[in-house]
Amino acid sequence: MEKRTYLTDSAIILQHMARFRKAVEKIRRKWGVPKNGYPVEERGAAHARLYWEGNEDNDHSDYSELGNDFLPPTTKVRGQLRALSSRFNLDYRWHASLYTHILGGGKIDPPFENVNIEVRLNDVRLPKEQWVVKSLKIEIYKETRLNDIRKVWKKVKEWQDMMPAAMPDRKRTSRNVDRYVAVRELEEKCFSHRQILEQAKLGFGNDVKAVSQLKSEMESRFSSGQFKKIRTLMDR
Repeated sequence: MEKRTYLTDSAIILQHMARFRKAVEKIRRKWGVPKNGYPVEERGAAHARLYWEGNEDNDHSDYSELGNDFLPPTTKVRGQLRALSSRFNLDYRWHASLYTHILGGGKIDPPFENVNIEVRLNDVRLPKEQWVVKSLKIEIYKETRLNDIRKVWKKVKEWQDMMPAAMPDRKRTSRNVDRYVAVRELEEKCFSHRQILEQAKLGFGNDVKAVSQLKSEMESRFSSGQFKKIRTLMDR
């Protein structure tokens, strides 16, 4: 049996609420959708029509990347979804579910609850070992609590491991950063490493290799060999 939550209960109540049904029927008339929605085989064509029908809605900031790709970018659709969600005290998470229900009828699916991890990959068609996470977002909502974030943190770490830049397990600050800056400033003034050794305040002693070793240590984190190649199928 499916686990019941506040949002699944909300979806069930909405689906059977007379006031909500009347509001949906009104939008269907405005969109040219049959009273009970389109059958499955006709929904694709209806979605394509609505995608280009009407003025463009430039207010994209309310949606995730996935929502922006899916919902028709028109004031005709998004304006009605905003009005409907406001009228029934629903947030923007519901828009994709509301749109699908208006278009096709049937069950209303509840949106993500508590925490949603939004991942953008280089190319999902590649084998998993070649996936690179280009961006990673954690969406939290009004009901989200700190414990909800803790529950998904293991999954967040898995996605983080797929990000292209390599990071050490322990990220420490270094007392040598100021010394590195001083060395580079002297090099810009054409000081040799032997001359830099003579700067007592830098504390290099007499080891002529100490200057180059310090530079290598400070610059090692920027090695191009650690960066994961971001492949796509077109790269092959």
